[in-house]
Amino acid sequence: MRELKFTKPTRTHAVGLKPKPKPISAKEELPKNSMWDSMLANKKAALPTTGFNLVGCDDFELPGEQLYVISNHATREEAEHAQSEYKTQHPDETTYVYSPED
Repeated sequence: MRELKFTKPTRTHAVGLKPKPKPISAKEELPKNSMWDSMLANKKAALPTTGFNLVGCDDFELPGEQLYVISNHATREEAEHAQSEYKTQHPDETTYVYSPED
């Protein structure tokens, strides 16, 4: 015969709410192939090997598929200038300048 275990009701159970999930500490590992892994892989793909990349972010895509490279430039100043020009043509898009160190 199986023994049933009952938990003590908490205040959140009384009002029909679910208890808060336990926060992930720095010691705990994130699950493999998590949303964060795919987002970090997407960022690594947008990092330039040389120069500076102007990168756009599509908020409507799935996490891990949001970033796309717009252009590559030799200096940060050129990339920031291209970013300001791009923003005048596409004011609603979010853009970043990535360097190889990011």
